[in-house]
Amino acid sequence: FKENAVSLYLKTSRQTGHYSASFIVTKNGKPVSEKNPWSFEVVPATGIEFRVGLAPKRITEGTDFKILIYNDKNEILLIRSPKWGEMWHIPGGHVELGETSEEALKREIMEETGLEIDQIEFIGWQDAVYPKSFHKKRHFVFLDFCARMSGGTVTKSDEMSEYVWVKPEEALEKYKIDEFTIKTIEYYIAHLKRKE
Repeated sequence: FKENAVSLYLKTSRQTGHYSASFIVTKNGKPVSEKNPWSFEVVPATGIEFRVGLAPKRITEGTDFKILIYNDKNEILLIRSPKWGEMWHIPGGHVELGETSEEALKREIMEETGLEIDQIEFIGWQDAVYPKSFHKKRHFVFLDFCARMSGGTVTKSDEMSEYVWVKPEEALEKYKIDEFTIKTIEYYIAHLKRKE
């Protein structure tokens, strides 16, 4: 790849005569995004005419995760961010190209909260189809994890305007939480009971 370039790739199916175009955006020689906005189709009757249409926009991108962070007092971290309006939720993010899941989790938590984590455990997954409280139309497939706070100090960021440490049961009873975070907390409570 060239530095800071946009490359166009055209693929074809010999069986259907269908063409698809991929746009690869690169920065510093590495791909940073891929979009497939156009489809081309050969009309079999003539073999030379093309129908060009705008394909549906892809709204699921990569792997998304939510991570419930707990401290040594058995409290969990709830945050607020502009992306989720007035709803309390938990930190999350996505895996970038070339990252392992563990690397992505640690990076996102450090960027969003300033915390270090360890003892990462997978506790469940869920579809979040067009979340009402999210600031734009998205379909997430969340992988839910829990992890222990191992260091650092909570620091506000663009992704976190407020935060609170609270017991899981109290969070469910007293806080206005988005439905997907509620599910993650329920996963966590069930996870703790299985470990007793």
